Parts: sequence; structure tokens; C-alpha cells
Amino acid sequence: MLASRGLRGISILSKRFFAPSAQPSPKEMTKNDVDLLTNPGEEYLDGLMKWHGNERPLFKKEDIYRWQDSFPEYRLKLICLKDTTRVIAVGAYCYYNALKEGDKPLFFLGFGWTDPEYRTRAVMELQASMAIEERDRYPPANAASHPNKFMKRFWHKFNGLEEHEDKGHNAVGAAYKSFYDPKDMIIPEDQDFSGITVKDARKVPKKDIINYDQTIHPYHREMFIISHMYDKDGFGKVAYDEDGNVIGIGQAIVYQTKKDCNLGPIYADNPRVAQAMFASILKDIKASATEIDHYEVRSSQQSQDCFR
Repeated sequence: MLASRGLRGISILSKRFFAPSAQPSPKEMTKNDVDLLTNPGEEYLDGLMKWHGNERPLFKKEDIYRWQDSFPEYRLKLICLKDTTRVIAVGAYCYYNALKEGDKPLFFLGFGWTDPEYRTRAVMELQASMAIEERDRYPPANAASHPNKFMKRFWHKFNGLEEHEDKGHNAVGAAYKSFYDPKDMIIPEDQDFSGITVKDARKVPKKDIINYDQTIHPYHREMFIISHMYDKDGFGKVAYDEDGNVIGIGQAIVYQTKKDCNLGPIYADNPRVAQAMFASILKDIKASATEIDHYEVRSSQQSQDCFR
């Protein structure tokens, strides 16, 4: 009887003193309640995919490896609940050197996400401080991001500012998305593509892709553009004129998790070249019998006060 009571007492004490402490309210979280991680290992990347990545459109785990391999200064930062792999927020930061000597480098902020359950001022302040810390590592660089409509609205509220829907594009290069149903993707039979030769990106010299990309994108990203154009789930194309000059590059990547297809980039000397590459991409997709739920095109509108 006494032994039984004694064991019962120990059981109660163990539950009281050794059980995991309850997580604080998302509204009251501080740095002491989370782990701030930079370029974390596989266990945390799996956590990122579980809590966000698998549901994120046009994204796969391999994209992280692509950025890490392409840019030595790339930094993926996660906010996790203390001593767990439970990801509640993420941000990615990348540094580009300018192609033209004397031009400022570019510091790009992207991949921003916060779990809906934790979209409180306290957590957002942690995420903002994380971004500011990274920004301060590159004081000479121009900083850029492509916030969507939700993020634009949030940052106005976060900073206590009034949002003006008709003026937002004057302050930031806002991002836009367009969606297309596969049944609307039709290749007209009467298109004239004479004088244009479209080739598989994997079968042309890498320098052809890099050199053309650098006529459009003013920063170094040689390894990235090749990796992107060679994506195993992609249909990369390079267009040539009759003299063998590159006149366009294009890519469409299918993301198997959500069966969505990202069109881009499609850089070309003129619309006719872009149409020739796009027609070739659609033919290859159809021939491969790849299942696609929708096509997506992402673009950004350069603001009046934005640098280039």
C-alpha cells in the first residue's frame, strides 16, 4: 500500500517536472523560444518540405541544392520551434556580382514564408530581424525582392503604413502570376518559323546559353542558368538564326508534387522567336505524355524608382 502510494507520487512528480514545457503563444514568441538556423542539414530540409515545401507551387527540394551549388553566398534561413524540426518561417538570401565592372552587386531576398498559425507580429519581427541581419552583411549592394500582393499588404500593416493599391508598383518591383489551363495551350498549324532553328538546351554548348542570358540578366549566374536549363523535369530550348547566332533561350519545368508547369525564362530577340521555342516546348511536353494541371508564368513589374 505504501509502495503503491510512493510510486504514484513519483509518477505525478515526473509529469509535473519532467514533461516538455508548453510552447509559448505565437503572439509572445522571442528568440529564446526558437532556433534560428542558417543552411541547415537534411533533417531540417525534410522539415521544411513537410511543413511548407510540398505545398508550395513551383518548388522542389532540388531547387535548394541548385541555389547552394550555384551561389557560394546563398543562405537559407529557417525559424524552427526550439529543439525541433518544426519549421514556422523561412527566408533565402543571395548575393549576385554585377557583370559590368563598377556596377553595384545585387542582394536578393526571396522565398519568404511564415506558417499561418504563426503569422503574428512577434514571429514576423523575428523574420524581419533575420532579413536585416543578412542585409547588413552586404552594405554596398543594392537590395531587391519580388513581394506578392499578400506580402505587400502585410509589410504596410507591419510598419503602420497605409496601403495604396494604385501606387504599390512605384515603390517595389511587385511580382505577378498568370495561370493557364492545358486545354488552352494550342499550337497553331499555320505558324511560320522559317529561318529559326530550335534545339534541345542539353545538346548545345553551354556558352551559347550563358552568353545569351547575360544579354538580359546583368548579374553573374552562370552555374544557375545552366542547371536551370538542364533540369531533369524541364524542356529547355535554345533558338538560332540562319547564321548560327543564338536568338533566344526558353525553359518549362514540370513540378510533380502539384503537376504545375513553370514557363520561364523565355528570352528572345522578338515574339516570333519566343513563339517558335514555346511551340517546340509544347510539342515535347505532349510527346512525353507529361500530366499537367496548369501552366504558370511569373513576372515582375519594375517600379519607377527601382534600379536595374
